[in-house]
Amino acid sequence: MTATTNDLVLAELRERINELESNIKNKEARDYLLDLAKKFLGDALGYNHTGRDAETQSAMWVVRSHVENAEKMLGRYGPNLQIVGGGTAASG
Repeated sequence: MTATTNDLVLAELRERINELESNIKNKEARDYLLDLAKKFLGDALGYNHTGRDAETQSAMWVVRSHVENAEKMLGRYGPNLQIVGGGTAASG
């Protein structure tokens, strides 16, 4: 079986999520930033498996948005970032 473009993008998104999970030390921050990305990744994988391309694309867009936000927060605040009062803050 040949990998489709969706398969390749989904694999890349999964890898980026795994890397973020490894790099964000605080569990609450990790959950806050990645739970929706992981949920929508699961949805996208299911849609892709059943050939629902439009739904796959939509779910991948949401995953990518959440992953990019988490990467931006990690870059800005470092691996010890914490969620404080609904916002993000660095921790020593």
